[in-house]
Amino acid sequence: MKTGLQSWRVLVKFILYYFSIGGLLRTLLVPWRQERYSSTERGIWKWVEQATFYLFAVIFGFLVRSGTILLGLLTLLLACILLPIFAFVPIRISFEKLVTLGSLGREWAYPVTWELDKHGRDLRHMPEVLVIDHDKAIEQMERVLSRATQQNVLVVGSQGVGKSTRLGYLARQMYRDLSVPALNGKRLVQLFPEEMAVGDIQACIKEAIKARNVVLVIENIERFNIVGILEPYLDNNYFQMILTTDWASYDGTYKHHSNLMRVSEIVEMYPPNDEVTLLYLEDWTQSHRQQSRMDKTVLSTVIALTNKLMMNTAQPEKSIDILEELLTLPEEVITQEHVEQLISQKTNVPLGALKTQEKDILIHLEEVLKHHVIGQDRALHAIASALKRGRAGVADSPKPIGSFLFLGPTGVGKTYTAKMLATYYFGGEHMMIRFDMSEFRELDTLDRFLERLGADVEESPFSLVFFDEIEKAHPDILNLFLQILDEGQIHTPEGRLISFRNTIIICTSNAGAVYMIENETESEELLIDHIVRAGILRPEFINRFDATILYQSLKRPEIEEIATIMLNKLNTHILKQHNLEIIVTDELVKVLARKGHDPKFGIRPLARVIQDDIETQIADALLKDPTPKNLCLYIDPASIEPK
Repeated sequence: MKTGLQSWRVLVKFILYYFSIGGLLRTLLVPWRQERYSSTERGIWKWVEQATFYLFAVIFGFLVRSGTILLGLLTLLLACILLPIFAFVPIRISFEKLVTLGSLGREWAYPVTWELDKHGRDLRHMPEVLVIDHDKAIEQMERVLSRATQQNVLVVGSQGVGKSTRLGYLARQMYRDLSVPALNGKRLVQLFPEEMAVGDIQACIKEAIKARNVVLVIENIERFNIVGILEPYLDNNYFQMILTTDWASYDGTYKHHSNLMRVSEIVEMYPPNDEVTLLYLEDWTQSHRQQSRMDKTVLSTVIALTNKLMMNTAQPEKSIDILEELLTLPEEVITQEHVEQLISQKTNVPLGALKTQEKDILIHLEEVLKHHVIGQDRALHAIASALKRGRAGVADSPKPIGSFLFLGPTGVGKTYTAKMLATYYFGGEHMMIRFDMSEFRELDTLDRFLERLGADVEESPFSLVFFDEIEKAHPDILNLFLQILDEGQIHTPEGRLISFRNTIIICTSNAGAVYMIENETESEELLIDHIVRAGILRPEFINRFDATILYQSLKRPEIEEIATIMLNKLNTHILKQHNLEIIVTDELVKVLARKGHDPKFGIRPLARVIQDDIETQIADALLKDPTPKNLCLYIDPASIEPK
């Protein structure tokens, strides 16, 4: 009996909702047409024609509404007659399910809003998708909008977090009498300021105030100069609005707007967790009838990879964007490999199972680098180890793949190590993003540094980021590295989130090189102690790196190895260009090493010696005989001996 009576009360409530008897009574004399009639006549006949049309619209509206009210009362009478049946038969009726059928009378029970209907969009007509209000944002909006004063909402959240979807959900709840009593029967109407003149916006606001059942919605207010237009109406208790913006705009602008903050409450929206995001994706695949093409493993892979590699859009939007692209594939069944391939193409980050070639690169990376970078085995070992861990997925960390601080004198291979690493691991020297930090000595360069860094890493998220002479940057810029190295991400001044988790970060510094030479020491501990005591770099900055590596001064045998490499590289060039090569002898290499060895400047003097003594003789030979018959050029070591 109890179940039946409860269902009968639900039925009566639905009849009142479906026919909207109360609303129709309040709007009994409202004109029927939703568009204003404009006569083409002139003079008094224009007003006569428009008045006649208005009178006809009122009479027609009265007749339609009266008929609907009568039909509703008859239906209520029928429900009363059926009460005994409900009293004894345990019928189950759900109001939530019934109201999805819509309402016959509610559309006719609204006040006429010509301007709003012309320029706005009723959000209840948005596509109906799953909404899981895991952070109670909708309940908070309902509570604020139900107030008698200060009943406006400023929604703050990242792009793609679901602000529009939840507003559409709230609009349907209000239309279906499933919201709180103060909001049931009200409308959420979205305006599009980019398509409207100021006068049209003001007309819509005045119409909403007059109607008293409209909540205006303006999304992404940071794109328009809209707050100044709204400000004269903020203290009107019949004017209600929901504005949306992102975190950067809120922090930079709107939280400092005293009038807006005085009459509004902030509703924060955050991305859903992975479990809730999976529910959204499952609902999406069902609504698009794609369950047979995408199983749960594929959806989970999409979530994991978009979380890791696509930072500037929130869930669930970024995962849904990937699903939409996957639907364009001709394959009948979408696999995990398809997901990895697509996201790899979009982000330029290699994904998927380690291919044989890439495994070989990783396994032999340290060995390969040692062929090019001489005398710095410890640094190469640390870098190769970090890369193996990062690419093989040993640790799932938001931090960069590896972060290193290279210390030591100039010309010992710090920059060259980075170039070789970019070439052999990231695919080319062009994959090294380079910053000369001496350009950022002043505080006013902070924003320029962040914008350039953000743009470069967004364009090449899988790359080596190289900061040369880091000690010359302003201290506030150095403080940014604490977050980059700890959290693997940072915000630009415009609010974009930049991820460094697929980069290697290398900072170099010549700080303390003079100290090393003067004290004849190559102790890493003593050098770091000197740098800290001298106030060149702070200990918390140094400790953030995975490894701080001292590049040792190069000894004579190492200079000889480098001389051989440089001569071979020169030979490769001139053989290709001029079909000529120099004869590299042990004595020539030793003479070059003696003449070009300077502990203070590393290999830079050696490069100048090769340029001045070797390349000059090559140029002389080619000028005398541009097409030499003798393909080998012998250079007498005595000719370049130090005088």
